[in-house]
Amino acid sequence: MSEILTILSFLIIFLIFSEFKRRKNKRFNDSPFFVIIEKEYKKWHRMNGTILNRKYTTAFEIDRILFELRSKLLDYGITKKEFENYIKFVESKGNQLSFSIKDIIIGLLTFLSTNTLMSKILPNPTWEQIQDSFQGLVSSMSEYNYMFNIILILLLFILLIRSMYVISNFDNLNKEGQRFPLLKRLESIWEYKENTEISTTEDALKHREGNTEEYVYTKINFSKSNFDKRLEAAVGETVFDNFAFIFKKIEVVFTCLSSVFDWLLGFILPTIFLISSLWLLSLEPKTNMVNILFIKILSVIIYLLFISFSNSQMNVYSEGITYEKSDFSKKYQYKLVPVQRKWPSVICFVIYLIFSIFIVYYLFVSEKLNCLNIIFLIIFFIVYLRSFFLRVEKVLDENAIIQ
Repeated sequence: MSEILTILSFLIIFLIFSEFKRRKNKRFNDSPFFVIIEKEYKKWHRMNGTILNRKYTTAFEIDRILFELRSKLLDYGITKKEFENYIKFVESKGNQLSFSIKDIIIGLLTFLSTNTLMSKILPNPTWEQIQDSFQGLVSSMSEYNYMFNIILILLLFILLIRSMYVISNFDNLNKEGQRFPLLKRLESIWEYKENTEISTTEDALKHREGNTEEYVYTKINFSKSNFDKRLEAAVGETVFDNFAFIFKKIEVVFTCLSSVFDWLLGFILPTIFLISSLWLLSLEPKTNMVNILFIKILSVIIYLLFISFSNSQMNVYSEGITYEKSDFSKKYQYKLVPVQRKWPSVICFVIYLIFSIFIVYYLFVSEKLNCLNIIFLIIFFIVYLRSFFLRVEKVLDENAIIQ
């Protein structure tokens, strides 16, 4: 019975989740273009909410950041026509596009109303049975007051995290209400020309009066409050330059850590093949010779995979290595050529070699280190040594005839 309830629970969660996803896509008329625009709008508003909600923000500044949203949409291939269709869609929906608790309740009720399986398995309880069950549950839980305390602490923690999130996103509370007027404004200025010379509001006003064409001043300075001006006069304008300098130094550390992580990621798969190959080689099944040869051959195949992956990883840190995507409509020739390894590749080679020695020492005890295994280990070492000094080069075969 417990297995059935577990399966039913997973089915309920899955079907409710699928209903949420269906309703979420239906909310945007199943249009991938609308989904892209909505995603970029939310991201853009999150980055620019402070500017949008300041008392001293000018229309020139709003146009500037709106043009940044336009650039993002253009990068995704969104045209003005598709953007206009999205605005009409938003207007028809009354600017209500968020996924609320109401949708969760509707999704749950939709599932429960259409799931006849539950009604067949579970009995139809009466109101008196529900009351009796609830009273029994309350009386049984009275002995577990500490459980309620844990639940209350968890609830308090969740509410605290939620409150911190709301405070950190206080400037984005008007994100839903501001969507239509902001996007309508972007529709109006979509084809405006871009001015990158004017940086002050005063110059922008003068320039607009003397020109019949419409412009968006993408280099205009953002307005400052009186406090910002006083703070700037007190501490100067180079505080952010100093911070940027420090951040650049910290960024170098993060870059190094990222490089180490990339190397470790490339180290995992070859190591798995290496361990698997040597482990198979160390096996000595007490069966006929056919099974022994099969295991040895499988060990060789896996070791060749290790050579391919480890050599490719070392190529990343070598000189004169270029990468080209495989095009199956073309014919290539492959050949071994000498390679000049850089010191990171040498480190990779040494680490794999030391790791191999450690595995061999750990796996091959005296009774397993027979003559056949010694031959295989010598061959493995020669192949690995050769792969360090030579690499595979792919050359386009100009004489090949494409059938």
